[in-house]
Amino acid sequence: MKRLFQIIVVMIALMSLQSFTSYSKKEDVTVYVCEKGKVYHFKKDCRGLKNAKSKIKAVTLKEAQKTRRACKICD
Repeated sequence: MKRLFQIIVVMIALMSLQSFTSYSKKEDVTVYVCEKGKVYHFKKDCRGLKNAKSKIKAVTLKEAQKTRRACKICD
């Protein structure tokens, strides 16, 4: 019974913590892409972008996911 009470208390604490945490919508998250690349990056300073041959631009995550995959380094 005591163990069940502890579990309930932890669950309530986690639920209240989750309500204070703000989650961005996919439309709001900015990622970085090389114009000719096939990968999107969450960090502008990702080492995967260091050798980019074309211009790097910021786009929304939703837009990038249409034609690209996530970077394995900064994901």
